Amino acid sequence: MDFDKHSKTYEEDLEKGLVLSGESSSYFANGRVDSIKCYLDSKNQRIESIVEFGCGLGNNIHFLRKYFPHAWICGLDLCSKLMSVCKKRFAADDQISVEKIALHSPPPPVDLVFVNGVFHHIHPQDHGVNLDYIQSILKPSGLLVIFENNPFNPGARWVMSRIPFDQDAVMVNPFYLLKQIKLRNFEGSFLNFFFVFPKILAGLRRIEKRVKNLPIGAQYGLFTHKRHN
Repeated sequence: MDFDKHSKTYEEDLEKGLVLSGESSSYFANGRVDSIKCYLDSKNQRIESIVEFGCGLGNNIHFLRKYFPHAWICGLDLCSKLMSVCKKRFAADDQISVEKIALHSPPPPVDLVFVNGVFHHIHPQDHGVNLDYIQSILKPSGLLVIFENNPFNPGARWVMSRIPFDQDAVMVNPFYLLKQIKLRNFEGSFLNFFFVFPKILAGLRRIEKRVKNLPIGAQYGLFTHKRHN
């Protein structure tokens, strides 16, 4: 997918796709990063450096900064037009950089690599090389969190069918991705499922944590740590 073709309408197209949920993209971005912060707090793990692999316009970076105010953050992407917007958005923050993904020249290892909605745009035969790259930019015991749309959730499929830049996307089976992670130098890997109820059923969201292990949420998060050799 050439995201440069969709850069001018990216945000508008995304919001149109999410209309069924009753929520904006910010609701989901906040929920993803909040789940990471809660997990890290439960482990008493401090984060000082973060890479977002596939940062786009920087919507997730906004919340990464909110929840990790003292961390150095690097957004990586391939789309020059989206990166340009992201750079301007965070130009005043000297602890945020935006760089082009270069598999041959990775950034310094970090404590956290965050990935959202990227792997369904990567051809399956290239999943491995990208996972190896991500592994290389994590410190030992560093945390990798990959969020993807859940192919078992009809709502997630419907949303993607309405978004122009997702038309050639191939949804990624969470158990396949978990298997690929387990083939690499990671440990303590697990899946959680998020965003079960749309806004119209917001009163039921208090029970979502009780069903986070069931593959019913609109997105899943794969949490794993790079093995400390």
